[in-house]
Amino acid sequence: MSARSRQSEVDAVDEFLAGRKVLRGGHPEWFKNTRDELEAIWIMADAGGVESGQLRFCCARPYRTHPSVSVIFRNNPVWRFDLVPPTESKNNPPGAADLKLPGRIYGNHQHTWPDNRSHVLHSIWELPFRRPAPQALHKISQCYQALAADINLDLQHDQYSFEVPPLAELF
Repeated sequence: MSARSRQSEVDAVDEFLAGRKVLRGGHPEWFKNTRDELEAIWIMADAGGVESGQLRFCCARPYRTHPSVSVIFRNNPVWRFDLVPPTESKNNPPGAADLKLPGRIYGNHQHTWPDNRSHVLHSIWELPFRRPAPQALHKISQCYQALAADINLDLQHDQYSFEVPPLAELF
């Protein structure tokens, strides 16, 4: 991919995140994806009504209490919250200190577009840099509510309560 083409894609993400967005319809349905994980997809539309991205919720079956919430734009991840046990830790890649990020992250964290934009622009499309979650989060609804302000997502009153369903409803 040419540098000009990648710059155009990165600029499109910047524009997408800066613009007002809403979620389409009611709560999405959970399904088992090809990796045997539980997944749900909630479509986002821009101010003009164009379906421009999605919130993708995912959790591995044994770890239903530790889901992730991703913002997807043109089939690429641009932001992700990971709910993980507080004792779980992950190393940040070299260069984290330049972003004022710790070298090691414990517990819940997010992969933000501002932290990963330069990496995507100059390397492969992935979000390797992590930062601690801004607050104590325990549910996916808390993640996407916290994320909403950062990505200009307007939530309706009935959209605040989406969660991983109880185990009995899944099987």
